[in-house]
Amino acid sequence: MNATETEFFRAFAGRVRDQLPTARRGDPTMSATDIAETTNTAVPVTFQAAPDAPCEAYPWCVEKGAHVDHFGRRVALPSSDRGMVLEAHLYTDQPSGVPVIDYDRGIDDWREFTSGDELRAEVAQVRAHLVRLEALADEYDAVREAAGAETPSTSVRDEKPRQWTLRSDTGVTVFGYLPPWAEEDPSDDNIPVKKLRFRLSDITHERVYDAPQMTVRGPFGDDGALEDVDSRVFAPQIWCGPHSDYPEERQPYAFITVLEECVIDHLGPQEVADIAGKLRAQADVLDQAAIDLAAARADWDANGGAL
Repeated sequence: MNATETEFFRAFAGRVRDQLPTARRGDPTMSATDIAETTNTAVPVTFQAAPDAPCEAYPWCVEKGAHVDHFGRRVALPSSDRGMVLEAHLYTDQPSGVPVIDYDRGIDDWREFTSGDELRAEVAQVRAHLVRLEALADEYDAVREAAGAETPSTSVRDEKPRQWTLRSDTGVTVFGYLPPWAEEDPSDDNIPVKKLRFRLSDITHERVYDAPQMTVRGPFGDDGALEDVDSRVFAPQIWCGPHSDYPEERQPYAFITVLEECVIDHLGPQEVADIAGKLRAQADVLDQAAIDLAAARADWDANGGAL
């Protein structure tokens, strides 16, 4: 560096120093926000801090130490061959102001959102696509089942369809198809022959699905008294009674236990899908209610509501 360059940089450093309040010069506690407020430069500020010090400009920023670009926590779906998809995070490179939402559908298809509603609209599209993916999975299973001994994509299936068997004490035998989704085999033997037809009508095939456990307050106590109980909610189940006294129960159908003793019954595939869509939409409402509640509490505290 020659003498001319040295003098230029000294002069530049002096101008920057003169823009800072005298009382604050060299203050090791000076934050990035302080610097931003006491300089006239439009260039984003890089503040010096310990390597593991949290960001002083934004509480949502996860970057540590000295940095110019501010990133919020990353939300993404791992992809085995392309890194991440459906990635989103808050971002800004300004020392003050409101961040944007950076969103990547995948393969560097980045978009910039300036409101939560824009991202929610994208979430609605993704949810709708998930329904289509589930429908495609069901279609594929149906194709495999219809293919019989040969699968569309792998080798020949040599397994035989399962079946249940009821055998009486006199040797009379009754058997039927045991579907792959049924969780239990109702087969039995040495049944008194006079009771065989009753056992036949009791044959059921069931598949029980997982459901969240929640504490619910309701009239579950003595004489309808309010009581807290832990109950599975919106628990789906597939059921079939091939020899039921009721014809509508002789093919697989679904029912959903909304809460103990509260059931939506005798549902077909489309009806289950319709309920799933309504619950997904309701999940968005619950998300918004959580956001509104947080804002309501902050407003309550700020305005002395809790006296």
